[in-house]
Amino acid sequence: MAGRKTDSMSKFKAGDVVKLKSGGTSMTVQGDGTTEGWVYCEWLSSDGKKQGSQFHPDMLELARS
Repeated sequence: MAGRKTDSMSKFKAGDVVKLKSGGTSMTVQGDGTTEGWVYCEWLSSDGKKQGSQFHPDMLELARS
């Protein structure tokens, strides 16, 4: 995964802070997802546990700082 350039990672890069276009918590892009073209993100849940999942890049937008 590292070093590989895909469509998803041309839109977002590792370390970008994003959120779902529909709302929700801020997430950090970690890299490519296991599904080609998807982005893997991590975030902290309300109880402080690290969570992670992959999202299609069209579902995400950069979070405002």
